[in-house]
Amino acid sequence: MIFKDFKIKDIFGVNKKNPVILVYGPNEGLVRDNVNKLCFHFKKHDEAEEITLTEKNLDDEPSKIFDEIDTISMFNNKKIIFIESLKDKHVPLIEKLFESILENILVILKSDSLGKSSKLRKLFDTSEIHISIPCYEDDMKSTMNLVQDFEKKFNLQLERDVKNYLAHFLSNDRLISKSELEKIFLLQGNKSS
Repeated sequence: MIFKDFKIKDIFGVNKKNPVILVYGPNEGLVRDNVNKLCFHFKKHDEAEEITLTEKNLDDEPSKIFDEIDTISMFNNKKIIFIESLKDKHVPLIEKLFESILENILVILKSDSLGKSSKLRKLFDTSEIHISIPCYEDDMKSTMNLVQDFEKKFNLQLERDVKNYLAHFLSNDRLISKSELEKIFLLQGNKSS
């Protein structure tokens, strides 16, 4: 099932079993932003143990993911497992993972661009339970939305020409754009002091 990033808050709380989530795409900043949102909404002010596994970990020891699912920390009742850089060769392992019960566990798979023919992408896109969140490069519309969100967040009033200028010249990577906007806020704050 394909989810848009603005619907992330709706993922949790409907079912007891959490979906496995694939976050992928060339926009590394948006990938990170979406992963942070997922973690925030999953935790709901609880502490969670966080584990990161890589493609190499799973190649060397495929059962590692299931060992992590079966163990919960004495200090946290929730766990987040990040799996980075998965490829199509891991589809059988992920299909087996789909059979696991993930009540207090969130599994997030992160990957770079996945083409339409990717078996991993198709597995998530066609699932009725598990979720894929594509993170494409920002276009003019998404960059303008980012500028407007920035303006609201910091209670600024930017002129239309300034917003258009920013939308044209900010990066198509969300992380870089946010960093540049934060610099503007810091500069603006220093001028008003």
